Amino acid sequence: MAMHAANFLLMIAFSAASRRRRKDRTGGVFAGLWLGFLAVNLGYFAVLYSGIPEELYSRFGIRFSANDTMHVLLIAWMALAFLLLRHTPGDAEAQAETFHGI
Repeated sequence: MAMHAANFLLMIAFSAASRRRRKDRTGGVFAGLWLGFLAVNLGYFAVLYSGIPEELYSRFGIRFSANDTMHVLLIAWMALAFLLLRHTPGDAEAQAETFHGI
């Protein structure tokens, strides 16, 4: 996780800078999504080191590992990304105009 921390911070900073520079909603949405992805990773490590999966198995016979938790959190994060980005105007039109003459 520590080796990826710089990447998370850079992507959040780039997204926030894009929001300030372009004055559109997309950069803010991406900054929020990167923060959400960071929360998913922190949630995985919290469950991994908490002992909750072992307790669930020893008390109730339920096998639910930290990896299962991560997958559930990633599904929720992807659903959030879909909901936030489906109405966000993309850059496809601007890119099409820019590269149309090439």
